[in-house]
Amino acid sequence: MKKLQPERKQMDKKFALKFMFTLFLFFLIFQRLDLDKFINLLSKINLQYILIVFGIWISSVMISSIKWKLIMNHYRINVNVLEAFDLYLIGTFFNNFLPTSIGGDSYKFIHLSKKFRAKKMELLSSILLERLFGLITIVSFIVVFGLVLAGKLGLNPLIFAAITLACAIGYAFLIKFRNIKSASKNKAIQKAIDGYNTLMSFNDKPIFFISFIISIIFLIISILAYHFGFIYFSSSVPLIYLFLFVPLISLVGLIPLTINSLGLKEGAAIFLFSMIGIDAEITLSVYLLVRILLMMFSLIGGIRYLTHKRT
Repeated sequence: MKKLQPERKQMDKKFALKFMFTLFLFFLIFQRLDLDKFINLLSKINLQYILIVFGIWISSVMISSIKWKLIMNHYRINVNVLEAFDLYLIGTFFNNFLPTSIGGDSYKFIHLSKKFRAKKMELLSSILLERLFGLITIVSFIVVFGLVLAGKLGLNPLIFAAITLACAIGYAFLIKFRNIKSASKNKAIQKAIDGYNTLMSFNDKPIFFISFIISIIFLIISILAYHFGFIYFSSSVPLIYLFLFVPLISLVGLIPLTINSLGLKEGAAIFLFSMIGIDAEITLSVYLLVRILLMMFSLIGGIRYLTHKRT
């Protein structure tokens, strides 16, 4: 118990630092806003837009659950789609309190590892692969639409060409060292090696292709949520810019500096959309409204978590 106390204090300290940094970012954001205009925009919320965002959110959770279920099938982890969907809902709830938008994955792993004790490594690999497909899709959109829009945004296309080259080198490195044949006396290092080998042993091409297609659909659905948001606030943003900006903002959101990427995404969104003349008040209204609605919807996951605890 005494050993846990220093670790708990360290975690509390990190949380406090993230909380303070989150507040600092929002302080900087609100410093440059016309608060009256911002409040006036938020006062226009109606049920129609809430229902649109809810439909988009529930659809994205469902297709992500299907993708995860397909990957688990490869590892012979027998979880049905409804259970995967249920765990995804709970994961979205935990994302509200953890750094980055993937914090809820830890709950999914802990819950299922009790049921599949002999397949913990495969279970972890399924979770990591599901996220990896999403990350590959995000980077792909950034590279493709970055190259298309670089000239219009006054950016050097070599930036996106360099990202492409870095990804290609990274991929070649992973293929070269696909399987690490090494035995270590250190249990932690050996577990890491075993985990890497399990992850890299995934070679099911049909599931790989389907998972990548599902990740593209998921990202497009997410983009539409913000597209409708800008339309709702009477702001004309060409859809093609959203195909670059939304993935970029999602990538920024993976940096574990704040609680659930609060402040990071909003700040990145204001900066990017200002490049095409969108007011900071409108951008913040869209991103905060979508975030608040998603947090409200994720309470469904909180209710499911309480149900899980009782059973």
